[in-house]
Amino acid sequence: MRREFYLDNAATTPLHPEAFAAMSRYYTWDYGNPSTPYSLGLRARQAVEEAREAVADLIHGDPDGVIFTSGGTEADNMAIHYAMGKVNVTTLIEHEAILKTFEHYARRANAVVEKLLPEIDGAISSDIQFADCVRFVSVMAVNNETGVIQPVDKLAAAAFNVGAVFHTDAVQAVGHIPVDVSKYEDKLFMLSASAHKFNGPKGVGFLYVSRAFRDEMSPLLFGGGQENGLRSGTENVAGIVGMGVAARKAAEAISGWGASGIRDTKSRFIELIFESIPGLKINGNIEKTVPGTVNLLMPYCSSSIWQELLDEYGIYVGTGSACSSYENKPSHVLKAMGLTDDECRRSLRFSFGDIYEECEIQYLVRQITEVAGVIQKYVEA
Repeated sequence: MRREFYLDNAATTPLHPEAFAAMSRYYTWDYGNPSTPYSLGLRARQAVEEAREAVADLIHGDPDGVIFTSGGTEADNMAIHYAMGKVNVTTLIEHEAILKTFEHYARRANAVVEKLLPEIDGAISSDIQFADCVRFVSVMAVNNETGVIQPVDKLAAAAFNVGAVFHTDAVQAVGHIPVDVSKYEDKLFMLSASAHKFNGPKGVGFLYVSRAFRDEMSPLLFGGGQENGLRSGTENVAGIVGMGVAARKAAEAISGWGASGIRDTKSRFIELIFESIPGLKINGNIEKTVPGTVNLLMPYCSSSIWQELLDEYGIYVGTGSACSSYENKPSHVLKAMGLTDDECRRSLRFSFGDIYEECEIQYLVRQITEVAGVIQKYVEA
């Protein structure tokens, strides 16, 4: 039986076994609608609220600020719907859920959307000052392709200085690095997250809204008035419960050995693979990345060929955003960082979610090196 390595945790993560076990009860036994007043529904309501508290605890927030959604994309769309003004600022390295939503609303409202260019290391400059006319700023906490952590605190402060609402797409941050929204409760602030990025189920996420901004919001979905009237529709109870369990486990890992162990695994992998394969380059500043992610510029050929051959060896990696991987176009993130189209198409994202022993890392690198040899022979033939 071959050894498989799943190295695409930035795309999705495996569901935590305890989350799966907790979810099953709300599909079979306590399947009631949480809006109903009898015991079956009340048990479901209690489970939803306990999960809300767990999610809030993970980001050090107020449970009343958590709005459950179908995932990060919906949360991003909601944030823009709630806060977009005539003059807005985002970045060229955002996820398409931000960029495309801005484009849509800008056309409808005849609004301006300025897009900030990243530095060559993949980070947005923290020295930016926004014009007084800016009404909404959205900057991701961690880039989904490079894993580079963005200076959100400083950019948020700059936005607050001009009275702008600040939003951060924290899909790649929540559950992986410490996130603390408590300092923003008296500011106009929002944060998006998705459960399946931190070992929760797919199809569920949340938008966090600070206390100061809650009265400014209007519904995006109308109906039964769930989620304090801001997101109608019967709650995905099992999914929300699974996210709550995953949130508790993520909080334990961040405060314990989990994050440091994954970072050590990544560091050792980088050390060995650079010794074994010539011509590699790291895209972005590795010192600014989340524990598990590194984006590598590969030699010889396109990342899609690397991905296909590594797949045959049981090694699963990403070529960028999973949401746009079938479009076969150069990464807009890497292009914004100054890479050529050819370099963009030769870049692979390795995102670790497990802690590997030394022998496992060595075996992994030997397998990748073998693939490199196959590719090199083909290219030189």
